[in-house]
Amino acid sequence: SYYLQPPAEMASTMLLLLLSLSLLGCTGSVTTYNLSTTTQCNGCGNGLRSKFFLADGYTNLNHGSYGAVPKPVMEHYHQLLIQVEANPDQWFRSDFRPLLNTNKAKVAQYVNAKNEEIVLVENASGGCNAFLRSILFTLKDGDKLLYFSTAYGMVKNVLNYMKDRVNLELVEVKFELEDFRTGEGILRAINKVVAANGGPDAFTLAVVSHISSIPAIIMPLEKIFDEIPGVPVFIDGAHCPGNIALDLTALSTAHATSALKTSTKAKNSSTPEQRKRREKNAGNVAYTGNFHKWMYSPKGTAFLWVSAPYQNLMVPPVLSGSAFNFLASFEYTGTRDYTAFCSIEAGLAFRASLGTEASVLSYGKTLALQAGRYLAEKWNTEVMEEEAMASWMTNVQVPSDDGDKVREAVDALLDVYDTRVVYFESGKKYWLRLSAQVYLEMSDFVTLGDRMLELLQ
Repeated sequence: SYYLQPPAEMASTMLLLLLSLSLLGCTGSVTTYNLSTTTQCNGCGNGLRSKFFLADGYTNLNHGSYGAVPKPVMEHYHQLLIQVEANPDQWFRSDFRPLLNTNKAKVAQYVNAKNEEIVLVENASGGCNAFLRSILFTLKDGDKLLYFSTAYGMVKNVLNYMKDRVNLELVEVKFELEDFRTGEGILRAINKVVAANGGPDAFTLAVVSHISSIPAIIMPLEKIFDEIPGVPVFIDGAHCPGNIALDLTALSTAHATSALKTSTKAKNSSTPEQRKRREKNAGNVAYTGNFHKWMYSPKGTAFLWVSAPYQNLMVPPVLSGSAFNFLASFEYTGTRDYTAFCSIEAGLAFRASLGTEASVLSYGKTLALQAGRYLAEKWNTEVMEEEAMASWMTNVQVPSDDGDKVREAVDALLDVYDTRVVYFESGKKYWLRLSAQVYLEMSDFVTLGDRMLELLQ
């Protein structure tokens, strides 16, 4: 069983919920999940809605797309906007840089990276464009780039942009439904494609997601590194900060360890040039992630982390008047709003007010797991992924294979019940991608279960 900590003031409501769950008559057998005080997330549940601007009656089960800014963070953000307009020259000539660098240092601390390896960007799309388009001129005709079928649409667009300018070979790992069920399935699919295309030494770069968007799956990154040892990797971590524990130094170390370990083992099966290349590329990783999705920052807050060998190549999407080096060129990109960047610390403070990072992470993942299990049992369907691959998002099969009926039900959820969900098709089945969040609780997913059945009839 998985356990959640209900807010103290919601204890009686939770007791009634548990009683009602045990009496529910619905499709399939429904487990009654215990709610425990072992997860100390302060006030988490519907009682925390008062800290957000969510409209009355609106149930947001799609937090992962755009996030939501808490009221204390928005107040901090607005105060900075007023500070800007009170004395614009003062802000742009002196005030914003110390604030921006303080916030950047806190981002680096949160993701366990060196401050000099991180820059702030508006979103993961900006980070992806900055990295991939900056290295474009280092690539040559015939270079192979590995990517996954689950890559976000923006990533595929950038890769195709690159292909149009250099005759690159884009090699796709096309995942099937069965691959998503386990980490081993993901690795088998990667291994098959890499082996069929000349092995890892044939690739110049791999572009992977840490958590894919559709379906929402945590990719087993460290084991993926073992499948492509010594291949530099760009990681789209748009959904990761605040959703899962993130340690970029450990990721870089894992990449280096994989390259060096394999290089040592492969002395009898690879050329000296291949071994030298793997050793040279050990630890060559870049990563981008959003803070406005799961870390409560204003829209337009993200970071790009780049290992040292790539830093001198990096150019921001907008190159302005700052000194042309990695940190300075990203720090100032012209007259624009920098107050969102300078409000990241307020999002981190709100997060900290909810409890330890471990307890908050536990609340979100536990709620997602619990909701997924409950709905799959109620609908007599299944959760797509194994628990290790679930984050604050989970993928649950809808109890209908009729695409038109599913679309109509999802539309009616929004139009009639003001409830937002995302659905998609995989393996000729339809799935909901559901997001847990600190202002949600099991009652929200119980209601969803009933309403979907009603709307699908």
